[in-house]
Amino acid sequence: MTASDAGGGGGGEGTNLDPFFDDVEGVKEDMSSLKGLHQQLQSTHEESKTAHDAQAVKSLRGRMDTDVEQVLHRTKAVKVALSLIYMFFFAWLEDATGGTLYNPLTVLAGALASPGGPSLYLFTAFVRIPVQVLRSILGVKLIRAALSTVGKGIEL
Repeated sequence: MTASDAGGGGGGEGTNLDPFFDDVEGVKEDMSSLKGLHQQLQSTHEESKTAHDAQAVKSLRGRMDTDVEQVLHRTKAVKVALSLIYMFFFAWLEDATGGTLYNPLTVLAGALASPGGPSLYLFTAFVRIPVQVLRSILGVKLIRAALSTVGKGIEL
């Protein structure tokens, strides 16, 4: 089963996840470019330790300022991309499950208020909610696997 074949549970139609995975790949590329900029900053810092000429120090500082500006710009872009990925993923989860099923309290309250009786309540409390929690845990693990370096920061 490919990413584009993943079907939604709600409408019975296939949901195209290609844009999601394209965004994930874009974030990975941005993270690798941030690592490159970090290495440039480290090498420039090491150069600045041995530079004694005022002009050389000024030149190194200018390069470092430019690199820091690029890091800040790309970091903001990664933050926005991760926010969009997060929204897309949970919109897909809602579509795939046919509604807003990921708040256990809402589901439990609906089971209590419905005319389904105790059997519906017991099914909801002991089957439906645990399955949803396991799906959420699996979703987080999949996100962590796809974006393994996110949240770990840059090694100094």
